[in-house]
Amino acid sequence: MKKKMLAIGAMCALLLVFSMGFFMLREEDALPAQEGPRELQHLFQYEQPPLSILLEGEGRDPFTLVRLELDPQRNIVTDSTIAGKEHLPLDTARINGVLSASRNLAFLEVVHESAPDYSAFGLDPPRGRVTLDFGESGIRTILIGDVAPGNIGVYVRLENDPAIYLCPVYTVDNFLLSYLDYLNMSVTPLTGWPMEFYSMTLGGRVRESSGEIVIVAGNDGDFHMELPVRHELDPLTAPGVLYSVFGINAAGIAAVQPSTDDLASLGFDDPWSVVTVVVNDQESFTIYASEPDAGGMIFLYRERIQLLYIAVTHDMHWLDAQFHELMLPFATSPSLEELEGINVSFIEGWDSHIVSFNFELDDEGNISAFQADRLLDLDNFRRFFTTLTSATLEYLEDQSRQPESPVMSFLYRYRSGQERTVSFYTSDIPLRHFIRVDEGRLFLTPSFYIDRVIGDIWKVIADEHVDAL
Repeated sequence: MKKKMLAIGAMCALLLVFSMGFFMLREEDALPAQEGPRELQHLFQYEQPPLSILLEGEGRDPFTLVRLELDPQRNIVTDSTIAGKEHLPLDTARINGVLSASRNLAFLEVVHESAPDYSAFGLDPPRGRVTLDFGESGIRTILIGDVAPGNIGVYVRLENDPAIYLCPVYTVDNFLLSYLDYLNMSVTPLTGWPMEFYSMTLGGRVRESSGEIVIVAGNDGDFHMELPVRHELDPLTAPGVLYSVFGINAAGIAAVQPSTDDLASLGFDDPWSVVTVVVNDQESFTIYASEPDAGGMIFLYRERIQLLYIAVTHDMHWLDAQFHELMLPFATSPSLEELEGINVSFIEGWDSHIVSFNFELDDEGNISAFQADRLLDLDNFRRFFTTLTSATLEYLEDQSRQPESPVMSFLYRYRSGQERTVSFYTSDIPLRHFIRVDEGRLFLTPSFYIDRVIGDIWKVIADEHVDAL
């Protein structure tokens, strides 16, 4: 019995080995033959790029790419243009690349030595015709046909050569473009960080409620708002808005040399949004923008550039930015170390008060705070100072109102000699006072702020603890 079981086990093992071997043979037979990459050959090769390329094709106007300058050491085109399109902004890097790449034409295989019917390959008539002028080395004309099945290549032949060649798609793609594809899609220049410009003006119908927003550079390289109010910019929100004006790239070209009627039909005679940037004494630009459609697409027109661009509004925060989004929400925000002193004037009940605080810096930059020549606890005063500089500008008020005498005002005296005044006035709006910085426009601010400041002043004078905000 035992011998019988061993014999059966041996038979099963042999069957298993045979089955696995047969399966592996079948799998090996089923695997397709692995082909390596096709070796490229060349229809022609020249030492230098062509002097020009004439591109022709159905449904597009013919145009010529022209070589202007050549780097003999690297044998590449360094400057080029499109004949007759010099007035348009061109993508010279792309033109240079096509001219340099046109020194040779590679192919994968010969499809026919001489085809009886060229129309079957899209070569009679051809989709595209490319004339390469190599100067003294002669002229080559390439005829471009259809894409081969499976997108494995493009049928091509040379003029006066009956053979049909299969060329890689990438070698002929640039020969099938229109001149619009060689235009520069950069609407505005790039800028470094920090930004460098003299002034920026944001206008258009989207800002009708407050008028133009004017941002100007200060002597220290920072920027501040000049209109509709003179004020500091919010360091969190403003840089992103201002920076989005630079480096704008279009998604396409809607029109070349648009007429006045073309621009008027898009509302550019009364633009939805407009920005003017003065970079320096020699450089400035103005961009007009149409109102975005439901998909976030807009038309852009740059003054003195004969193109109407199509662009996507994504990341163009300047388009509809309002002044209150750019300005610091606080009335003023000096650091204590910048100040020589603060005068606080206020009315409490029927009494008027003026309290002065003065500050001293020693040689090591340590600051001391005084009131009536009495040294104050600096930590306690800093808590009060945080409250003092937290007055908010909530809403731009009707400027036809003429406020009476202020119920409270701060005079900030800077070490630089500059002075700034923040004044508060009664209003007929519940729980709100008017607030004004220097002689600027009126805003609203919460009334409880005034009570908080007056209460903290008496605490500071009495050396009582001031609660932090």
